[in-house]
Amino acid sequence: MSYNLIEQDKDEFRCQETMGLIEFLRRVQRREPLPQSLRVQGLDAVLEEAQDITETAKVMRNLLAARNEYMSRQNPLVVFPMRADLQESGRQAVAYLPKGRKNPKRFYVRDLFGNRCQRTKAYLFVAGFNLTRG
Repeated sequence: MSYNLIEQDKDEFRCQETMGLIEFLRRVQRREPLPQSLRVQGLDAVLEEAQDITETAKVMRNLLAARNEYMSRQNPLVVFPMRADLQESGRQAVAYLPKGRKNPKRFYVRDLFGNRCQRTKAYLFVAGFNLTRG
């Protein structure tokens, strides 16, 4: 399956379980079993509050990259709903946090998913599990 970054108000994925970002990262770090479809809440909140969005995203990316094989074997559908405007700027995927704010924070999706991210709909970016370290 894949990682799916979607605008929260457009999220129509049917997931078996919902958990917070920290719990998800903890399970990935420990290589614990994951459900086949999983909604992970809180990515937007963590990035919005981060002092350095790029560095925070790279820490998460490096963990996910270190667990490529583990994630590929489990092959879950992972959905990250975000209160953000997901757009492309040039050829770069960008999330503006939070949605509708006059002066939003800009988050480049490549910082989390590298160049593995593709836009499949105006409000949805998808990345495979074969991430590289940032």
